[in-house]
Amino acid sequence: MKRTSRLLFRIFLPLALLMVVVATLFLVKGRTRVVSSEPCLVEPTESPVCDSGSVDDSAVLRALRWLKKHQHSSGCWTGGWSESGPGSDMDVAAGMTGLALLPFLAYGQTTESPEFGDTVANALSWLVENQLEGGGWNRKYQHAIATFAMAEAYALMRIPPLRPTVERGLDIIIAGQNSQGGWRYELAPSEPSSASASAWCCLALKAGQMAGLDRPGMEDAMRQAVEGWKTLFNESAGTGTFQYMVGNDAYPGLTGSGVYSLQLLGAANLPETRAAVRYLVERRSGFDWENARWQDVYYWYFDTEALYHEGGTIWREWSRAFSREIYAAQRVIPFGLADTEGRMASIGYWCKKNHRVMDTALCTLMLVWRRTLPVFDRESAPELLESEPRDEADRTVDIIIEL
Repeated sequence: MKRTSRLLFRIFLPLALLMVVVATLFLVKGRTRVVSSEPCLVEPTESPVCDSGSVDDSAVLRALRWLKKHQHSSGCWTGGWSESGPGSDMDVAAGMTGLALLPFLAYGQTTESPEFGDTVANALSWLVENQLEGGGWNRKYQHAIATFAMAEAYALMRIPPLRPTVERGLDIIIAGQNSQGGWRYELAPSEPSSASASAWCCLALKAGQMAGLDRPGMEDAMRQAVEGWKTLFNESAGTGTFQYMVGNDAYPGLTGSGVYSLQLLGAANLPETRAAVRYLVERRSGFDWENARWQDVYYWYFDTEALYHEGGTIWREWSRAFSREIYAAQRVIPFGLADTEGRMASIGYWCKKNHRVMDTALCTLMLVWRRTLPVFDRESAPELLESEPRDEADRTVDIIIEL
């Protein structure tokens, strides 16, 4: 009898365990799926969004760890720009490296940070070493993004070797401004203005100013940039958009880039800026990750920065709406990377049309709205403009960037 009982126990116990596993799988159905060639990804069922609209740090940390894992050993990031897929296209390395570096800086990570210090240091080293003799970085469209990131890094850390690199980058932007006050891809004065290129140039100039760098012609370039945005403005029915180029309003999604640029340039109260803000507010309800086009992530980044600087109820409502969508859309990979204590931590990324590096960087910047960097901080920016630059001689750097 005892032998029979033991036999039945050995048979039914595995069956009972199997039934528990099956039941568990049914309960989590819809929460787990395989995306692309990545491992099985678990998405959160709800986002910890506070009343203020902020999201906890878990999504940000997952994204920073994903970027850390996918940084090349040389220190750069590639791919994630064109529709062809991630790849290893070095033509976009400067832009992707600058873009991927920005979330680390915005989260307050420096070369001395325990978990991400090497990631930041390696990215900075790559950008310094790969700046061309004339001061540019490969494709000129990427130049402004790389200069922006380097200026923010210099403002945050005051590492002396970064200063000449930033100054050379700013000089090219200043020299490349056209007579209307804008820029286009090749940063040649003969080119007509485009909203996208002009926005990154404005961000780079503002970051340079906030870092205490006063390059010849920089203030004039920033004043002229305000006029350049006016030429791209297209008024319509009490609101307005900023055109991609004069006479080409096929990309009204770039309106946020114009608003954000004008805010940084001290022109937040211009009629054109106010009308464009009304346009952004009216289309807030259209935030829909699942049905978005790949370029919408790029547009949303500028919208988020613009509405953050606008502040008040407009920002709180926008933050609450987009943060839930962005948090739920993150692709989470469990046990993807070891943390500082050697424990395996989750990593996560965002992706529309294979733009993993770009989308992850932009979405992380959108979530890190409590900015560390001067350009991102709507409250500290005026104070920094009036303050004296810190003395570089007083800055001790433990991690040396080799030139």
